Amino acid sequence: IGDTAPLLATIHENEFLSSTVTFSGRENSHVQMATTTQGYLSTWPIELRALGGRKMSWKYEHLAEGDNNIMLFDSETGEVIATANDNYLTLNKELRHDVVHELVITGTAALFMLMHLMPQDL
Repeated sequence: IGDTAPLLATIHENEFLSSTVTFSGRENSHVQMATTTQGYLSTWPIELRALGGRKMSWKYEHLAEGDNNIMLFDSETGEVIATANDNYLTLNKELRHDVVHELVITGTAALFMLMHLMPQDL
């Protein structure tokens, strides 16, 4: 976008596979994201602020060898809202721009944490 693009957020990786996301220009702008792993599934629960705190989770199934696609599930409906990796974000429904920005940011944070769980050659 150039030198005039606004900073939307900063992602700080903490220890133990967690991150702090700080959104620019918002009160109470810190969001904690932590990795929960159970069996072959890693999960990063979030509350989408742009949707009034709606609970969702980024999820990754480790059985899909050689891919790093994560999926965003709506915790209330179980519906897959989006799929992402380090190259793209695909939405399964139309969402407002502020929601999409938040998904890009939280999805990126989840992918950073996922990198620590992946073999180095992936």
